[in-house]
Amino acid sequence: NYYSNHVSPNACEHALKYGIDAILDFTFGDDGGECPIMNVLPAILNTAEWLYDKTDIAELNKRSKEVLGISYDDFMKIDALGRLGDELDYDRRCPSTLEKSALYNDPMIGIVNANFKKFNLDGKYARDAETLRTVDSKRYGILFETQAKCGDFLDMNWHLSIDIKKAYKDGDKAELKNLGENVIPAAIKALEEFESSFNKQWHKYYKPYGFDVQQMRIGGQLLRLKDSAERILSYANGEIDRMEELEQEDLEYDMGACGFRGSPSW
Repeated sequence: NYYSNHVSPNACEHALKYGIDAILDFTFGDDGGECPIMNVLPAILNTAEWLYDKTDIAELNKRSKEVLGISYDDFMKIDALGRLGDELDYDRRCPSTLEKSALYNDPMIGIVNANFKKFNLDGKYARDAETLRTVDSKRYGILFETQAKCGDFLDMNWHLSIDIKKAYKDGDKAELKNLGENVIPAAIKALEEFESSFNKQWHKYYKPYGFDVQQMRIGGQLLRLKDSAERILSYANGEIDRMEELEQEDLEYDMGACGFRGSPSW
């Protein structure tokens, strides 16, 4: 929403200037429809209102309450996980998708570790989850619940691979044991709770077809977490003498238009 609201006024202004009487405002569900169209209602409302009278934020809040039953300001909180800060949000020609990297980054391989270190993510996703939980909406509550639970997992997972690699390189088997016995199981629980909420959200708005793709992705991450815990504990308990995947240097992953704040094709 925030990125659409940043770029669409310019498009609308030129449409009006050159007498274009119809425009197409379209959305992407992304990778199998993982983003419900309801999540971008604020952007659709903003574009419509801009074309009518270039309305201000007070009018947007009023119209949003009338049409959607929730204020515009509150609905815009749905973007919380994707926001990195004003300058970072608009310095490329596409919005940040770093949160998707935080969702699927592998606990052992950590292909996006170096990218995470470029941003101040300490506590960010936990704060975002709390922001999302402040929104009270009977009609769209499941959208905010799902995002908040996603934030709970992101807060644990974005730095998990970094922590595992550090403990391994430091030879800290006590910390590795803590990660395997406590930290990773807590992350697994958080991911399972996110999947449960995502499942409810999907079946509220969509037909069941396609959710198999989402479950294979999330299920794959669950298996990686479980396997990582077992492998870490095997090393901490002396059953294996090394973990080669943790010995590799973390390299930066430049994702073109999105730079270091994007996500690979998970």
